[in-house]
Formats: sequence, structure tokens, C-alpha cells
Amino acid sequence: MVVTESVVRVEQGTKQPPAQLGAGAIENATDAGAQSQKKPLAAAEEQLSCRIGYLVFHETALVDAIAEFNRYNDREMVIDDSPSLDVVHLGGTFRSMNVDAFVRFLEAGFDMETTRTGEEIQLR
Repeated sequence: MVVTESVVRVEQGTKQPPAQLGAGAIENATDAGAQSQKKPLAAAEEQLSCRIGYLVFHETALVDAIAEFNRYNDREMVIDDSPSLDVVHLGGTFRSMNVDAFVRFLEAGFDMETTRTGEEIQLR
């Protein structure tokens, strides 16, 4: 859960008192319980950016950025086995459904070559 405004009351059962979470709080629930962390509001809002059609990256590994894009698109990007791509990190805000613009960014900014075949885009 991400809180972006107001205050949210979270109850974790009868053994623990309720928690009050304000704007900027991020609550993660697991089988072991819940953990909350306080972040600046802008950082908390980034957690929700995919809901409004954007992906936000900060020094993100290329493989992680591509995995995130592939979650939202039918055209899947595939990375060549080149070890030189393992060190690529990037940052920026991108429309989650505009894979072509992201590929052009990679071609221009990182001198990558791409091959498009059907529903796949190969990066090297």
C-alpha cells in the first residue's frame, strides 16, 4: 500500500495496536507481517507511476528496465548475451506502452543495435 495523501489507519490483528500512516508511507505485507517505511512523497508517488501509464527509472539496470517494459507490452524486448550490456544503467520517465520510443532511446543513447522480428525486439 502506498499513501499519497491524508492518513490511513492500518490494523494488523488484535495483538498489535493500529498504525497511522501518513503521506509518503509505503506498507508491505507478507506472511510474516507488515513493514512500513517512510519516503519522501515524490518517491512514494513513483511507486504508483505505472498506474498512470509511466515507468520511472533511477540508475536502473537495463535488464530490470526491460523486464518492466515487457510486463506492459506484447512486443517483448530480448537482450543479447553480450556481457557489455550487463553494466548499462539508465534513468528517465517513459510511457509504459511506448516500447518503440524506449528502443529509440537505447539505440541513440547507448549505441545499441536492434532487430525487430514479429513480436520480439532483439537488443545487442
